[in-house]
Amino acid sequence: MDELIKYALKKADEAEVYECSGNALLARNSLSKIETLKREEEWGAGVRVVVGGRAGYSYYNNPAQARNAIDAAVKSARLSHNEGYSLPRKAGYERRDVFDKRVCGIDEEGIVEMLLDTMTGVRRFASPSQGEVGVEVVTVRITNSNGVHHEEQQTRMTAYAAAKRKDVIAQHWEASRKLVENVADIGTRAGETAMNGVGAGKLSHTGKIVIDPEVLGVLIEETVIPAINGENARRGKSPWAQDIGKRVATEKLSILDDPTIPWSVGTTAADDEGVPTQKKVLVENGVLKQFLHNSKSANLAGASNTGNGFRQGFTEAPSISSTNTVISATEREDVFEGRGAYIKELMGYHNINGVTGDFALDVVHGFMFKDGEAIKPFRGSLLVGNVFSIIKDCALHEKDEHRGDFIGPAIAFNGRVVSK
Repeated sequence: MDELIKYALKKADEAEVYECSGNALLARNSLSKIETLKREEEWGAGVRVVVGGRAGYSYYNNPAQARNAIDAAVKSARLSHNEGYSLPRKAGYERRDVFDKRVCGIDEEGIVEMLLDTMTGVRRFASPSQGEVGVEVVTVRITNSNGVHHEEQQTRMTAYAAAKRKDVIAQHWEASRKLVENVADIGTRAGETAMNGVGAGKLSHTGKIVIDPEVLGVLIEETVIPAINGENARRGKSPWAQDIGKRVATEKLSILDDPTIPWSVGTTAADDEGVPTQKKVLVENGVLKQFLHNSKSANLAGASNTGNGFRQGFTEAPSISSTNTVISATEREDVFEGRGAYIKELMGYHNINGVTGDFALDVVHGFMFKDGEAIKPFRGSLLVGNVFSIIKDCALHEKDEHRGDFIGPAIAFNGRVVSK
């Protein structure tokens, strides 16, 4: 990589090479049959150069094409706008819990056995519909001409099960950077939800609504995360663009971006530009404190780089992304006290208006409850509301759940479910 940097500096003011290699193993079932067992490997690199404040990007997946990619990046930079851009500088990194050697040791026989375990869990209450177990090992290397040298090896494991009971299908999943040890529990939870959903009908309800932490996590991802994106704020595409220092949520609630949580899938020591990551309070006691930035958006906004420049793969230049999103609370309660409608699973998240926060989403699994006891399942209805309004007036449950890169509680609010 150093030789490529030297070659690039003959034509550019600054240069960066981002290299990513990985291998993955996946097993998938359809009904009770193992349908897929495959191993994949990938290697590639992206190159970024700066010429007179202009940035250019290209990539390659054949080492013989490395210099051609650099030439293409230089050409791209010369055609782009002068944004006074500069690559990140040398920094130190903290060690994070992102690599579990047990994940590396899983072979074809082991992954099939774990998939079969999820199916065993499902059968406690229902029949297997679909499922998969996957493991991945990735190594990322970043070098640039400003002294950045960072390498990190990461593992990831995902397990998913879908269960069917009569005409009801339910799912459950887990994802972690470490070994997910009791995968049968994933199948059990999917099967139990399917069983409890039998006999569900349509429902109209106005009043107390409780949404599952997984549902909250997706609603936050689709609306709040884009709202705290520094580039969206700079372009006026965030509803919170002018709201630094203002209240945007209930004072009970804070929102953090935390890449330090051991084994969480969003945990990492550095972003994909080689900038050290750090825990950030974005909303504190309801007040908006800061936006997320990568090096480009920070430069254009005159803000600090928060270390949130991540790539979708080596073929893409860095964009702004969150790490682990954490919802914390200064005041909690048992949100299942009294009577209300509990929303376990929704579908149609792509229909959310990410700018206004408005949504009308299909209820896949819902339950009327009274004092913590489910009394009636429902589906075939719509949950209607606005995410930004909900987080301004909600109650937060006593317990958090950790799902993928989201950590937070169930929340309760006054809302509306309408029968379709």
